[in-house]
Amino acid sequence: MTIQLKFPASPRTPARNMAIELAVSSGGTIENGIVSLVFENHNDPKLFNLVNQIYQWKNVRFFVDGIEYDPRNYLYVKECRNKFDCNGVCSNLVGPVQADSAEMIFTQLKEGEWRPQYSATHFEGQFGDPESPEQLNYPFIEEISNYYVINKKSLMEHIVKRHFIEKLFCEIFSEEKIQQEIDQLPEKMKIK
Repeated sequence: MTIQLKFPASPRTPARNMAIELAVSSGGTIENGIVSLVFENHNDPKLFNLVNQIYQWKNVRFFVDGIEYDPRNYLYVKECRNKFDCNGVCSNLVGPVQADSAEMIFTQLKEGEWRPQYSATHFEGQFGDPESPEQLNYPFIEEISNYYVINKKSLMEHIVKRHFIEKLFCEIFSEEKIQQEIDQLPEKMKIK
């Protein structure tokens, strides 16, 4: 995994000077007013310290294998408080709908209490009409004659897709453990 970080070298302030010094001491360069550096290891403490210093600045760019991400997502995963309790089945989720995390989905399916989740607009009412919330799409579950039928392959794809940031940066996230959880689920369950 290659992580590239870019940020403007100006305006010069004490905080920016410290960030530039850390970047240059980590192998970074300054070209055309842009500080640029590459890390090969997302666990490098210098990367974490630098991102933590600059993530709120304008024009900060954070790339993983050439794809741009919000640097706050990296920090969110690295600072996860649930990391050591989840056993590889993520209970956290970068994004607005925490109830769509792998752990929450498994809890509902195991207890036979599946409840479709709704977008953040339903709860916050800030970006849409709270009277007509948008139901999240769950391609892994289908209602068939008073039963929820679970497509386990689709469920695995859904979880890995929703947890792509955690998969990139969390050393505990485990597709194997998630697959074990999926294998323990029933093929279908009665709608309550």
